[in-house]
Amino acid sequence: MYAGCDRMWSNILAIIAMGFAGFAYCGCMTAVIDMSPTFAGTVMGLSSTLASTSSFIFPVLVGFMTNEE
Repeated sequence: MYAGCDRMWSNILAIIAMGFAGFAYCGCMTAVIDMSPTFAGTVMGLSSTLASTSSFIFPVLVGFMTNEE
């Protein structure tokens, strides 16, 4: 679904997307504990570090790609 510049639909789609992301996060937490119960904290710390790198890399990449607009 394409929301365009409609604020209401953009907000609704963002809320739905974040809700589904919450479901996925619960699955990731249990998978880490199931894979390595002894080192669950270490593995979770490493995976969180790798996942959070995208939060500062992708905005920079988008800035480079949309520089002319």
